[in-house]
Amino acid sequence: MQEEKNKLNVVELIKLVDTYAPAVEFEPSIFFGAEKDVLAGIGVCVDPTIDVMKEAQAKGIDMIVSHHYPSKRSKEYASMNGLYCMVAHLRQDVAEEGNIQTFAEIIGIKNIKPFTIRYKGMVVPRGAVTGDFGETDFYCPSVNTGFNNPTKLDKPIPIVVTLDGYMEQMFRTLEHYCGIKPKIKAVVGNTKDVIRRVGVSAGAAIKAEFLEQIAEERIDTYIAAEMEQPAIMVAKELGITLIDVGHYETEVPGMQRLAKAIGAEFIPNNYLFK
Repeated sequence: MQEEKNKLNVVELIKLVDTYAPAVEFEPSIFFGAEKDVLAGIGVCVDPTIDVMKEAQAKGIDMIVSHHYPSKRSKEYASMNGLYCMVAHLRQDVAEEGNIQTFAEIIGIKNIKPFTIRYKGMVVPRGAVTGDFGETDFYCPSVNTGFNNPTKLDKPIPIVVTLDGYMEQMFRTLEHYCGIKPKIKAVVGNTKDVIRRVGVSAGAAIKAEFLEQIAEERIDTYIAAEMEQPAIMVAKELGITLIDVGHYETEVPGMQRLAKAIGAEFIPNNYLFK
């Protein structure tokens, strides 16, 4: 009887996901698979592939919250094998602690502010964020307190970082947080340029329309994924450096954050992250 009480209700899970990634009006909630009321375990993933579903089953998971939409074969597999799935796509990208915000945080962007993107008739709050790069809390060993200890300065010291140096650090950080080894997909701009003001989004977001809008924030660098040819032309005209670090890489940190939130609150260590 006690085991039944500890099982999570589907309605409770949906409310929990809504807390972290509220539904957005232009994207309805999407469910597929074998509908059920009570869950044995929850998984979170970026791509709801059949391989992910098989791994979920091996872990005793029967509910998956995915970021991307399933293929036809994945839908069929879920239905035939008792898996119930929920898609949290754009809602997870633009949430306050969602994919865009989390990605910006872990790659070292400071003073992060949401930026509203207008795209295909939609107004998307937090469709991107902007922030600063080039300031950090810095301990200066040249300041002697009398005990030969470094002193934390009252104000951050501006540091000069070129794109080359920044990408190396960013990729080490992504590997540390995500357990994946990112590979640069494309860069447009001078890699010796200094980075100061940055725009960030997640997923397929290196679009000309986005750049035209976010340029008003006087960014010199824009980081996202899936660089489109028209965006390259606009970036060169505006003097903005583009960095494409890969679609999956920009979304893993946010989905990992969601997974940890769900696991910690309801089923610790019983969620899937892949």
